Amino acid sequence: MAEQFCNLPMALAGERGAGLYQWPMGTRLTWTVVQTIPGFSQQELTDVCREAWKARDDICGITIDWTADPSRANILVGCRPIDGQYGVLAEAELPVGNVNPSTQLRVWIDNTDRFVAAENPPSGRIDLLRVIRHEFGHSLGIGHNQDGVT
Repeated sequence: MAEQFCNLPMALAGERGAGLYQWPMGTRLTWTVVQTIPGFSQQELTDVCREAWKARDDICGITIDWTADPSRANILVGCRPIDGQYGVLAEAELPVGNVNPSTQLRVWIDNTDRFVAAENPPSGRIDLLRVIRHEFGHSLGIGHNQDGVT
């Protein structure tokens, strides 16, 4: 079964003028978890997100910090049913238009999928860190490459 991470069209891969914008270099972004997913406490999901951001923070030239205050967060992480198990695993809003320090984007994790924080998940489970890292790339304005990854 091929994994489909998100609903971002593959046509964005390498496409110029696709409407994607990136946050300006040097931007300081904040994020928070507003709703957790089944099987994860608020702290566990925050820890997974923190690890996912660490990978992006190290390479993108943007400072990304956690905040407890959703009204001050640029990126809000939550969950909702998207399409049922093993379809689209998560979705992220893209920075489109005039992004600025008060812009808020959302990342949704499909709460009908069965996630685990494990590099080699057991059968029937999906590595949440990999999915969130992918979606956070979209939140930063990174589209898919030709292989469908950010």
